[in-house]
Amino acid sequence: MAADIYDIDDDGYCTVDRAPVPPGLEPLARDGAAACPEQAIILETSRGRS
Repeated sequence: MAADIYDIDDDGYCTVDRAPVPPGLEPLARDGAAACPEQAIILETSRGRS
């Protein structure tokens, strides 16, 4: 999910491909974070954590 932002490494772990998230891709970043089964992805905005 959200392959434009997150990659999967050889061990199956998610890695960040782009930081900061490019304009227009924020919904994909939020969807990817919400889909993380370990809840290990935290998004931060200029207003704080999301």
